Amino acid sequence: MLEVARYRHEENYLSYQKANRRTDEVTELRRCAIGQRKTLLSILEGRAFESLGGRTGKIGDFLKERYLECEAYCQILLRGPDELELINVRFFVRSMDKTIDLLVDAAFELDRRSRNVRRQN
Repeated sequence: MLEVARYRHEENYLSYQKANRRTDEVTELRRCAIGQRKTLLSILEGRAFESLGGRTGKIGDFLKERYLECEAYCQILLRGPDELELINVRFFVRSMDKTIDLLVDAAFELDRRSRNVRRQN
């Protein structure tokens, strides 16, 4: 009887640890997705973005779609994702990190170039 109780206790403890890790991961993913959403919004509102064709061009459409995806994933994370949704969110957040890095670099470069052009004129 004691062995069964010990086994169940260990099993419950491992389940508890797994649930805590999952909760921590969901919290971290939510924080990342919210940060990405804010970054996309600041890029959409930036001056350098306007020189790329602004909100009406292909880049604008791409950024708006990514922003809406971030918003949707934030909502999924708030309500608590199932396993498949968690996999999708992980993939999206990782890929958006790379995409945002490139977008921010491009925005800074465009802003720098536009300032140089203004100085020359």
